[in-house]
Amino acid sequence: MQGDGRRLRVIGEWDVAVVGSGAAGISAAVTAARYGARTVLVERQAYLGGMGTGGMVGVFCGLYTGGPEKRAIPSAFGGDVTDRLAREGACGWSDIRRTRVVHYDVGVLKVVYDALATESGVDLLLQTGVTGVLADEGRIHGLVVDNVEYHGVLLAKQVIDASGDASVVHWTTGRTEKGGAAGETQGATLVFRMANVDTARAVAVSRDGFSELLEQANREGTFNLPRTDGYFFATTHPGEVNCNMTRVAGLDTTMAAEATLAEVVARQQVQEYARFLRARVPGFRDSYLSFYGSTLGIRETRRIVGDYVVTEDDLRVARAFDDGVAYAAWPMEIHAATGDGTVWEWLPDDAWLEIPHRALLPLGLTNVQAAGRCISTTHEALGSTRVMGTCMSMGEAVGVAAAQAARRGLSIRELPMAELRGELDAYRRVETDTRRRVG
Repeated sequence: MQGDGRRLRVIGEWDVAVVGSGAAGISAAVTAARYGARTVLVERQAYLGGMGTGGMVGVFCGLYTGGPEKRAIPSAFGGDVTDRLAREGACGWSDIRRTRVVHYDVGVLKVVYDALATESGVDLLLQTGVTGVLADEGRIHGLVVDNVEYHGVLLAKQVIDASGDASVVHWTTGRTEKGGAAGETQGATLVFRMANVDTARAVAVSRDGFSELLEQANREGTFNLPRTDGYFFATTHPGEVNCNMTRVAGLDTTMAAEATLAEVVARQQVQEYARFLRARVPGFRDSYLSFYGSTLGIRETRRIVGDYVVTEDDLRVARAFDDGVAYAAWPMEIHAATGDGTVWEWLPDDAWLEIPHRALLPLGLTNVQAAGRCISTTHEALGSTRVMGTCMSMGEAVGVAAAQAARRGLSIRELPMAELRGELDAYRRVETDTRRRVG
């Protein structure tokens, strides 16, 4: 029987195409669909959620400010997700350092994301890779995709690059940046889970005390632990903790061979940290390694070059912008590109940065927005903007903007900013009020 030779063919046409289903991508797709846009969400994995599910992060950061009040950022999507998780008994709130985070069950989050996508009418294409673009004169007309069924093109009026690696923008214009001044990127982490933990004894170990145990083990030479400032967090299940403590540095995960090596090294580190926990940390003696993320947790690769670059100075003063459309409240948390150490620099108390829409607009493209860790920032500012709470906020912004632009036949820069901000304020306010009534 003769095959089709993988000929390129048009699969369909949408108002909005979203690439990548991490916190930014799923938020963008659901929001665009809620605004009436025919939306397709393309994801190379078999599930939605990106680092939040496959990377098994287990904690939503950035939904609250740092400071005495710990104010919740305006986020319809973030509130919807946490409300649904809470109804399933699949999340909890904890105060850490100066802020508040939400711990969640990774498996339930996958189901919540499925429900949000299908209820809003998003067309899902899982296990589908985006491998190229069809573009001319500063406009993307289609995305080349591959899956088990076809090698085809998805046509779209508006495109959202939530790939994490700025892949769509990189393939189209090449106008991207990577890492800091020398190309260095923040260290990556493979999160793992330990079960049968005596959590009452374990959580009595402070973060500082835990770091001291790690440092002592390294000094003795009995363990090889490249990061000594990590920690563990209780999950929603008895006797179980998520461990965020490995560090893979000095490898470029946009290069295939180095990305492969990074995954291998990360799994080796997981085994070493699990051995350390059982041997040295109270409450872990009878524990076992029950699971680890199906993919390495990447903090930084490529970023777009946008109409505006968010800087560390913007965060230090919690700057507001006339075209502010999303919110960043997490501190600049910068994981060392080589060796040990993590820098934390907080925003002013109970304040947030307004991320300008210009930072989501790639130079030279008229119908493309970026959202997530690949937006236009400095290496340092990315330490704040990359977290999932902020990514959800960005997703809402680009989702509304894409739906409006597609419906009105406008380029993304032709959207009246006052109208976009008004729509976002109304959306976030109405969704919040609705959740309060339901709750």
